Amino acid sequence: MNQGTQDDKLLAIVESHIQLERIYLFSSGNGRTGRMIMNYLFAQQKLQDDQTIPK
Repeated sequence: MNQGTQDDKLLAIVESHIQLERIYLFSSGNGRTGRMIMNYLFAQQKLQDDQTIPK
């Protein structure tokens, strides 16, 4: 995921988030877990801004 445009990276993160939410087995907590992983991937790819992760 390190190569490509910002749009490519964003699309890959969003697609992985959707896949996780579809297969996650537990009814409680899947939204929190998915958002945490998505925000981690945003930070890793330097795609976050002030609106993605609150201060």
